[in-house]
Amino acid sequence: MLSPSTRLAPSEGHLIGLVRRAAGGSEAALEELYRAFEEPVYGLAQRILRDEKAAEEATVELFQRLWTRAATFDPERGKVLAWVLTMTRSTALEHLRTRRREEVRRVPLDDAVEFALDAPGPLTSAASGETAAKVDAALRALPREQERLLRAAFFGGQSYSEVAEVFGQPLGTVKTRIRAGLAALRHALAPEGEFA
Repeated sequence: MLSPSTRLAPSEGHLIGLVRRAAGGSEAALEELYRAFEEPVYGLAQRILRDEKAAEEATVELFQRLWTRAATFDPERGKVLAWVLTMTRSTALEHLRTRRREEVRRVPLDDAVEFALDAPGPLTSAASGETAAKVDAALRALPREQERLLRAAFFGGQSYSEVAEVFGQPLGTVKTRIRAGLAALRHALAPEGEFA
């Protein structure tokens, strides 16, 4: 048995014939295309996705697409391998985009808000470390619900209506709690004697 590196590559004419037979419904032709292109398809998917399981899924999907799109192949527009690898790249990139969207959706709101605080934001850029620490301490001293709403609105970049939707609270309640929290922050951060 020949190793993959010594296996003879099918000629372009043979590959075109296989694609045409696959377009006509030949499972044997699809199987032969799979054997011919499994390694380069999986290799490209692995380089793009950097995940074995995701690369395997993309490889399976690619050959399903090849099966359903075989009739669209035009040998005058390029070689079979180029067509297959172009479809592989598109398939792998779709998997990558889907995975990234799912990862973003999986982050709980509390974690997302805390993550936003780790990145330099308007508060961190505008204030010294000492002032930022005072603001953070004042926020933590608020009732938990006010703190969460303020962090979501001001550090999470959400509008009041988005905050209301995420927390499942009426918009008026959210606005009232945020106003009360801001007033408490103003009082806590005011210079000594200002509110005496």
